[in-house]
Amino acid sequence: MLLGFGITSGPRCTRTSSRQIALATVFRPRGYSVNSIPAGVSVEYTRSLAETRIVRLRILVADDNEVVRLGVRTLLRSKRDWEACGDATNGREAISKVWELSPDVVILDLSMPVMNGFEAAVEIRRIAPSIKIVFLSVHDVPATAREVGADAFVSKTSSAEELVATIERVISPS
Repeated sequence: MLLGFGITSGPRCTRTSSRQIALATVFRPRGYSVNSIPAGVSVEYTRSLAETRIVRLRILVADDNEVVRLGVRTLLRSKRDWEACGDATNGREAISKVWELSPDVVILDLSMPVMNGFEAAVEIRRIAPSIKIVFLSVHDVPATAREVGADAFVSKTSSAEELVATIERVISPS
């Protein structure tokens, strides 16, 4: 999805050709001004601005409790660059959704039917090692969570801000 379109003008517009202005008007995402297009650049450079996309963080929520899933999805919507790409009601379904949706982060409950969060985490880590796994559970077992390959643990008794901060921490490049 492209960003919105718009055009701004400024004192350096006289150095930009009318063709570039026309292309910038049609192709340039909002947030780029004609001033950001140096004089004498090729049309390809101008078009590359139009190809700029917002990359959203894709998060899969796996919990057998529908109220928890809906609450977490609502929380994720509060972050502009995050997207709840899907949800699962058990560990086996979570693994299937990982294959299907390729999320960046999986939020897993520990106690789920069919396959629990620990078993699902081991399998997710095996099939997609780069996916970040965050356990969200009433059970306080952060050490065990790390043993099975989870990147973080958040208790369901924690605040929403703590879950957001934990996700931000696990996705940060450092």
